[in-house]
Amino acid sequence: MLKGEGMGLFRTLLFGYFAVVMPLGCGPGFDGASGQDGLRGGSVEAGVDQYIDDRVSAAEGDNSDWRVVELEQSSKVTVEIWWDNPEIDGSLLIRGRQAASIRTLEHKDGRRHETLGPFDLPEGKWYVRVQADSGSSGYTLRILTGESSGGGLPDF
Repeated sequence: MLKGEGMGLFRTLLFGYFAVVMPLGCGPGFDGASGQDGLRGGSVEAGVDQYIDDRVSAAEGDNSDWRVVELEQSSKVTVEIWWDNPEIDGSLLIRGRQAASIRTLEHKDGRRHETLGPFDLPEGKWYVRVQADSGSSGYTLRILTGESSGGGLPDF
């Protein structure tokens, strides 16, 4: 049995071990590895009628991707997403700068392609979030307005 200074050293080493090992075992945490686009303030610009490829992964701590689109006039907006992994537990959300979410779409297991909208939005900046609550998936996102050319599906 340790006594005196030996016990103090043992406690110090034990504390040091848990201080280093415990955070590693817990993973990066929600959005711990998302980078700039993990927060609405770091949203990456998205053009209308543009295909955007990215990836979200809950296991890797890259839970959220935020995009921002600027509408120069009131528009009817549709957001489309194609999931590479249709079994992901994910969601799609659109919101304004000041407002709470305007629309949310919870991903339905097994669906590869999903659509949020169409709905009318006034001019201004609008934020789109793709989120993984569990699992991971690459995805392709497209934001359309009534003025968009539309077009075919992306070449997967």
